[in-house]
Formats: sequence, structure tokens, C-alpha cells
Amino acid sequence: MLGRLDALHARLDELRNAPAPVQVTHEASTEEQARPTELSAAAEEVSPAAVMAPVAISQAARVGAQSVRVRSQVLDRLVNQAGEIMMSRSRLETRIAQLRDSMSDLNDNLDRLRQQLRDVELQAETQMQSRLALSKESGATFDPLEFDRFTRVQELTRMMAESVNDVATVQRSVQRSVEGAEDDLVAQARQSRELQRDLLRTRMVEFEGISERLYAVVRQASKEAGKQVRLDITGGTIEMDRGMLDRLTPAFEHL
Repeated sequence: MLGRLDALHARLDELRNAPAPVQVTHEASTEEQARPTELSAAAEEVSPAAVMAPVAISQAARVGAQSVRVRSQVLDRLVNQAGEIMMSRSRLETRIAQLRDSMSDLNDNLDRLRQQLRDVELQAETQMQSRLALSKESGATFDPLEFDRFTRVQELTRMMAESVNDVATVQRSVQRSVEGAEDDLVAQARQSRELQRDLLRTRMVEFEGISERLYAVVRQASKEAGKQVRLDITGGTIEMDRGMLDRLTPAFEHL
């Protein structure tokens, strides 16, 4: 049967390459005139259910095999764009990590600034108490200007403490935003991987796709060598990248 199939293919190629045929009219013979009647009679013997069944099967096969043709250049461009998205996400992750480190440094600086403010307040309070004690011991009157300066120092330290608390509030808000951005990056990374995997899957084809070419080459080699040859393909359902398979096909045909 395969030999007959090869002969049919060869004959079909000859007919395709042949010049246009000359139109010739002739009278149909009695046998040729009777042939349509025989064919119509044979067609009437086929039941409607049998006709509907092949139609339904063919329609189901067409629906199940629906596909969209996309140029390989478009797929390559989409895969490259997905790769660029993943690289951009990687750069964003690096910047988010740097921002988190900066937030940690800011938190340390705020703690240090709070400690320094407490030291200033304590130092000012200590000096004020010391001068009051010296004034009482010496019997001198306390200078009102000194008390005003102490009051001013307290006001400044209080305002600085409020400013530090405001900065701390902003720092916590930015930290929450950074944590939310990290969560979004994790979700975006998962989506990017799925997108790239699906795009790469669109380029995958089964190895069985070139089986007919390999069988044809083996049959040709068998006829030329005058030997019986059997070709067994194991794992033909394994999928490969279409471009890679196209580059490997000539090597398989040569073998």
C-alpha cells in the first residue's frame, strides 16, 4: 500500500507538471452512460443515518482542531517581549530591595535622632536644676533670661520631637507601600512565567509531525537498496520547539 501511495504521489507530480490538456469531445459509450445510474443506485442504498454520522464526526473533528495561524516572527517577538518583561521585573525587584534597605537605614536614623533629643532635653533639664541650686546656695536671684532660654530649648526639642514623629509616620507609610509593591511583584512574576511558558508552548510541535517525511525517505532508501526496512518512532508525542525540529529534520533525513 505504501508503494502504491508513492506511485500515486509520483503520478500526481507528473500531472501537475504536465502541459494543459487539449479539450476533446466524444460520444459516451453505453457502459459510460449506464455508470451514473449504477452510482446513483449505490448511493440510494446508503442510509441517511450513516450519512449523518460521518458528517457529525467530521464537524466534531473540525471544531476540535480549530486553530489560529500565527507567523513565527510574531511568536518570536512575543516571546522576546515576555523575556523583556521578566528582566524589567528583575530590575524592579532590585530597586525595591534597595528601597527597603534605605527604609531600614531611615528607621535606624530616626531611633538615633530620638535618643539625641532625649539627651538634649535631659542635659537642658540638668543644667537648669544645677543653676537653680547654685542660685539658692549663693542667695542670688535667678536670672529671668536664663529661664526664658530654658523654656525656648524645651519648645525647640518638643517641635523637633514632633517632626521626628511625622517623619516616622511617613516612613511607616512608605514601608507599607514597599511591602505592597513586593507582593504585586511576586504576583507579576508568576503571571510573567505563565505567559512566557504559554508562549513557548505555542511554538511546540510533536515529533510525529515529521514522521511522514521520515517514512517517505526510508521507503525511498529501501527501494534504492532493494532491502526491507522498518522505521519505528518511539516517543513521537514528545513536543519540541518548531524551529529546533525544523533544523533537526534534515539531519534525521540524512541518517
